[in-house]
Amino acid sequence: MIMGAGAVLDMNFPDSIVTPTTWNITQEVRKPYDDIFDKNRKITIVEDIYDVLDKKLPADRNIWWEKNLHSSINFEILFHVIEQLISYEKVWSGNNHNPYTYPYFAPFTSRNFKFNSSDLYPVVHEYILRIMRIVNDYNEYFYNDKRKENWYRDFFMSEFKWDVFNFNYDTTVEQCLGNFEDGFEPINGRIDAIFRPQKLMQNKNNLSTINHIHGCINYFYKDQVNNDIFETNMHDLYKYPHFKQVESLMMGRGQSNPASQNNEEYIAGPIITGLRKTEKLTCMPYDFYHGNLHKAVVSSNSMVIVGYSFGDLYVNNLINRMHSIWGGKERVVLIDKWESEKMKYKTEFEKYLQTLPVGEIEFIELMSGCTWIGELSEFLFGSKYSIPKYSKNGSLMVVISGMKKASKIRHDIYSFLKS
Repeated sequence: MIMGAGAVLDMNFPDSIVTPTTWNITQEVRKPYDDIFDKNRKITIVEDIYDVLDKKLPADRNIWWEKNLHSSINFEILFHVIEQLISYEKVWSGNNHNPYTYPYFAPFTSRNFKFNSSDLYPVVHEYILRIMRIVNDYNEYFYNDKRKENWYRDFFMSEFKWDVFNFNYDTTVEQCLGNFEDGFEPINGRIDAIFRPQKLMQNKNNLSTINHIHGCINYFYKDQVNNDIFETNMHDLYKYPHFKQVESLMMGRGQSNPASQNNEEYIAGPIITGLRKTEKLTCMPYDFYHGNLHKAVVSSNSMVIVGYSFGDLYVNNLINRMHSIWGGKERVVLIDKWESEKMKYKTEFEKYLQTLPVGEIEFIELMSGCTWIGELSEFLFGSKYSIPKYSKNGSLMVVISGMKKASKIRHDIYSFLKS
């Protein structure tokens, strides 16, 4: 199972917490930041970056029905720009004389954006914490919901042993499964757990596996720097019992950033965001979760994709191989939530098609075997919104009414996966 942000959006979140949509998270990180050295000053660098992108980024004028042509400027894009500014600021200011941290492309760039370089690191720290706090709020809601969201729990209560690759940062799936394998092992006398690759890969107890390939709110660096020196490196992550412990460890802690092969700094840490995810998968547990994803694709012909925006190219390139690996024996269930109003008219198909992620359309075409737009239109829009769509080649089942509705027909989904 590949899970994206849309997997939890059918929950009935209270008004007191931020619903974790990409749009809402983006609005939260755009808000001003406190200057810890000057209480009368607010740092607006994230909003300043957004304004530049909004003015300079080309918009697709063919999508004439979109009110906001730059609605695609999200928190991951903004974070990527901050990372790039961190990499190049020292060069622009003349303070980088280290050949191992000097970006090779730096001589071909120049500063054309006014900002205070001292704002970058504290903003990055708070930026990540804002995202983690949003996730923790809905994570805690689910933990204390008094079984209100049992439809979500029920989906995982099957005879299957799941390999869950959760691109969200929450622990809702862990709460559903109870017993699972994630590769972490408790350390005597410490609150944190260390990652053991063999524990995950061998899975001796034959449990469902949880793979937080993009991080988790309960991850952070080791709390005792001198321990495990020969087992882990400084950028490997450990697991803690609760986010509040991670939050307290993050307060006031500084740590050098790793650099990519072209000497550009990047920020990984407890959660992975931005546009350079593949470079950030080089520490534990992310590198082995990435490897386990490849193992899962070649080990099982059954895959469920829920709430995934198809925004990660390295994931798309892998799951698009399902047909070439399984030769028509693949059984893929795609669960998404499309706007029901636009499902009423087949003549609206071309218009709606352009609002979907390109990666999603490509995946549907590959798995369904549809080769022309009329065939694809009939497959996706030939039945009512709430009715699952089955491709003629028998490989793809599509549910476009969301995770909650999918949970109600979960036994049909299970049957399809085993067919």
